Amino acid sequence: MPHKPAYVAIAEIFRDKVARRELTSGDKLPSERELVVEFGVARMTVRHALDILQSEGIIERRRGRSGGTFVKTQPQLVNAAEIGGIYDEACTDRVGSHTHRILANTVIDAPERVCGIFNLEAVRHVRHVEVVHLLEGRPALHEMIFLSPTAKTPVWMGGGATEDGLEATHREDVIIPSLSIATESAVLGIPEHTAVVRINRKLFSGETCIAYSTITVNRDVVQLVVHGEAEEATASRGRNQDIIQAS
Repeated sequence: MPHKPAYVAIAEIFRDKVARRELTSGDKLPSERELVVEFGVARMTVRHALDILQSEGIIERRRGRSGGTFVKTQPQLVNAAEIGGIYDEACTDRVGSHTHRILANTVIDAPERVCGIFNLEAVRHVRHVEVVHLLEGRPALHEMIFLSPTAKTPVWMGGGATEDGLEATHREDVIIPSLSIATESAVLGIPEHTAVVRINRKLFSGETCIAYSTITVNRDVVQLVVHGEAEEATASRGRNQDIIQAS
């Protein structure tokens, strides 16, 4: 069996150390010169190994007097089904590391896409709210919310959300990979055109869509996971088998 290239083996060593928490977020790795001596390889081999770890998001390189190579802060795992907007915050007592800031709260002329979603004809004014959600003080989610004039649901500003309005019964999320635009990048503190995850969300009361939002996820802070019930997995497996047998 052929031996692994040295740079692959070195990358695996540090990957395992991070997985076993021998190295944790913010820990500084030895310098390239020290790694050359430790592993008895060329400097280019060490750099290749570090390039792999950086591309995987395990380490980051910092310049300057206090620079070096550090274990990168790993994003927090969040169940995609539990990412809530203003509505969820209004109905729960969220405390701890999660906070939010409302950046805008105004009435605007609805964009064409929003008019189509809400089936607006005569009344084309909607309430628009822009929010940034923070985890451990870091910008994690940028949310742009549009409220249908039929909802009559007040935006939660620290008070109750059960005043005159329609009760939300369910929602529909479409999750897509994307690149950040300038406004999102400025709020999330990331370079423009950074890879992000975008959630297009519709909130319904019965058959009526009462809110539409786009949620941009900062992948350096949040990593989405999807959890499903065992019954759903079994049903899905059965459907797949039926399709295979029918084809």
